[in-house]
Amino acid sequence: MDILETQDVAVEKVEAFFSQADQSIKEHVSENQSGYFLTENEELLGFFSLTTIDEQAVWLRSLFVQPKSRVEMPLLLFEAAEQIAKQQKKEMLWIKVDKEAVKQLVLWLEYKRADSTPAIDTLTEKEKMQDWFQKSL
Repeated sequence: MDILETQDVAVEKVEAFFSQADQSIKEHVSENQSGYFLTENEELLGFFSLTTIDEQAVWLRSLFVQPKSRVEMPLLLFEAAEQIAKQQKKEMLWIKVDKEAVKQLVLWLEYKRADSTPAIDTLTEKEKMQDWFQKSL
């Protein structure tokens, strides 16, 4: 599997991949043109985006897999996000969790529940109230 930055993927392939995605993910990608795709044999398998918090930390802001994707795809996306964060010399990876299944996954991956939210100016009140988890890299 390979990791490709969004700007290295043809716009048509990106649009086709996100055809079934939540509107907020589509808007995030189109506004920021940021993120990474996991690919295999040129097929887009999964997507995640990282937002820098500060020199030491990054936020795993979005994660998307196709509804019929392989069962291990979320795990592979977390591993890829951690790999990119380490390459960026980050020491901490944050994630906001709003679904019970994701909460169970991040706990299994040894993320720790955060006592506070990260210092991100653009967080909405709803995001501040959600569960946040962090992992030292």
